[in-house]
Amino acid sequence: STIVEQYIDAGATTSYMTQNDMEIDKHGNIYVTSVDNATGSYRMKVKKYDVATSTWSTFGDLISTSQYSRATDLSISPLGTIYLAYHNDLKQPVVTYYDKETRNWTTPIILDNAESSDIYLEFMQNGTGYAGYLNSSKNFVMFKYDTPQN
Repeated sequence: STIVEQYIDAGATTSYMTQNDMEIDKHGNIYVTSVDNATGSYRMKVKKYDVATSTWSTFGDLISTSQYSRATDLSISPLGTIYLAYHNDLKQPVVTYYDKETRNWTTPIILDNAESSDIYLEFMQNGTGYAGYLNSSKNFVMFKYDTPQN
C-alpha cells in the first residue's frame, strides 16, 4: 500500500526528494530526507513516518542547505543511532548524527574542506562507519568514520 506519493509541507512551493535517501529502523519506522522552502529559504529535513501511529513528523531541527545540496545518505548504526551525510552550503561533505538526549542533530563534522558531490555512509556490524564522496576531480574519496555514538 502507498504510504506517501508526494509530500510538501505547508508553505513550501518546492520540495526536492531526488538524490535523497530513506532508511528503516528495527521498529519499522521510515526516515526520509528532503529539501524544501517552507520556511522561506531552502532547508533540509528528515521526515519520520511512525509505523505505529501512521503519522509523519519532522525529525530534529531543519538543516540549513542550498536547494542544490540535495545528495544525502541516511544510515542507522548497529546501536540504532541515525546518521546523516550531506553537503553543507560550501558543498563540503559533512556527517552528523541524531543525539537522543538533546533530540536534535549534532554539529556536523566536515570530512573535507573542498567542494564535493555525491555522498555515501554505511556501517559495519561492529559500528565502524565508512563515508565516501566524489571530490572536485571526480575521484572517489573514502573515510573510516569511528562513531562517537556506537
